[in-house]
Amino acid sequence: MGRPARAVLAAVGVLVVVTFVLQRIDMGAPWPSQTLGGLLVGGGWLTLALSLRWLSDPVLAAARHRPIAPAARAAACGDLGS
Repeated sequence: MGRPARAVLAAVGVLVVVTFVLQRIDMGAPWPSQTLGGLLVGGGWLTLALSLRWLSDPVLAAARHRPIAPAARAAACGDLGS
């Protein structure tokens, strides 16, 4: 997915979330502080998930380019010489 498509998808997601938050506050379903608290908790989880991916991407990329030892390759292929 290209960069412009990701930006549009993110904008649509933010618009949907903001619409639901404002709708719940307008309907008086919970206290407004509960709705805003839930929004902050969700934002915290999103931040955590994105930061973990940001931290793990370089590690996984390095592991992809590291050569595999012959013994490890044989074990992964099931050829243990038995």
